[in-house]
Amino acid sequence: MQGPVEKLGTPILTIGAVNLPDGVAVNQREEVVVTDHYRHCVTVFSPCGERLRSFGTYGWGQGQFQCPCGVAIDSDENVLVANWGNHHIQKFTAQGEFLTTVGTEGSVPLQFDRPRSILVMVGCTWWTVTIIVFKS
Repeated sequence: MQGPVEKLGTPILTIGAVNLPDGVAVNQREEVVVTDHYRHCVTVFSPCGERLRSFGTYGWGQGQFQCPCGVAIDSDENVLVANWGNHHIQKFTAQGEFLTTVGTEGSVPLQFDRPRSILVMVGCTWWTVTIIVFKS
């Protein structure tokens, strides 16, 4: 049996200008989409690491975040963000234009208690996926 892994490899790309990256997704154009937990925004980088655009600000309104966490890209290239502090999921175009919000704070269907992650499954639309939360 081998010991613990001390190094996974040599980085081939360093992306800067993110103050606590939390979620990472890659779209069909190989752009890297990163949630910035402390800057309360989403930043999109080119495949070479160049900052292309950011969207979102701190707050509770449409297109605003309070500590965004997980991020996913759907089949239409929309960006879905698990908005931890606001207890919902927000959906944006690939360019960062706000589309809609799903969820409120709570514990019944379509309510969330600080969502941290999101997954988009191939062949499913984002509003028909059942979310199952396991607590230890």
